[in-house]
Amino acid sequence: MLACGKSVSVVSSVCVQPLAENRMPVVKGKVGNRSVNVLRDTGCSGVVVKKELVAEDQYTGEYSHMVLIDGTVRKVPVVRIYVDTPYLTGIVEAQCFPHAI
Repeated sequence: MLACGKSVSVVSSVCVQPLAENRMPVVKGKVGNRSVNVLRDTGCSGVVVKKELVAEDQYTGEYSHMVLIDGTVRKVPVVRIYVDTPYLTGIVEAQCFPHAI
């Protein structure tokens, strides 16, 4: 429940098995025609993309609320992008985050 009285759905998950050598599962992929590093985060319930990878015409005009690992809630724009990764390929709606790692 947010301070303004609205509620936000939260999907949460935990890793039940440690990753080999404590390494994150990062693979190569593409956003549009740009090569990127892709992280499949099992604790995330959507697609997140760096703002610098998104063109102005890909913004939908909608916003979404993102709950970060520290419990803070951020209102971020929704974008429609093409991704090509080992996990997912096609046009997706993503949350555009200005400071994604």
